[in-house]
Amino acid sequence: MLVAGAILLIVGMNASNSVLNQLRNLFTGHLADTTVWYYAGSMASALTGLLLVLTGGGKATV
Repeated sequence: MLVAGAILLIVGMNASNSVLNQLRNLFTGHLADTTVWYYAGSMASALTGLLLVLTGGGKATV
């Protein structure tokens, strides 16, 4: 999950640097919805991955 969060963050940063997204941000002051979802998904995934690492990854104990 941590790696997936990092990948989504990179995709979101690339999407925010696109020409269309920069023009939209210039005129409206807002990022595209897909870029915002990439950022939100990356943060949620990275946080979940970090929590799994810190808590032992959900190892089953018998």
